[in-house]
Amino acid sequence: MIYLATEDVIRINGLQLGGSPAVRDVGLVASAVARPSTIAFGVEAYPAVDQKAAALLHSIIWNHPFVDGNERTGWVACEAFLLSNGYRTSLSDDEAFDLVIRTATTCSDIEVDDIAAALRVF
Repeated sequence: MIYLATEDVIRINGLQLGGSPAVRDVGLVASAVARPSTIAFGVEAYPAVDQKAAALLHSIIWNHPFVDGNERTGWVACEAFLLSNGYRTSLSDDEAFDLVIRTATTCSDIEVDDIAAALRVF
């Protein structure tokens, strides 16, 4: 499994903002990036690639590690993670937008598995 590095996600944020990244808390970026690879008691918390991508998206949006562009950065990081592992999502731009907004507005209520199912990874 190929995981994104903290620097990758910071670079994605800069690209989304059209220049320099706007990091609010690098520790929160690192936390979001680490979440997909979490292992507890020898068991992966997110064993499937869609769950890992969903955990990354959820964490970037929920943690708000950037001053601006958290939702855009979360979505692009999610797509980059999937592509780097040979997967894609079949969501249209409108469906992706709706998923990101739903995640941002209900972050404490939406589950990673709900996001993973909505991603429609292939």
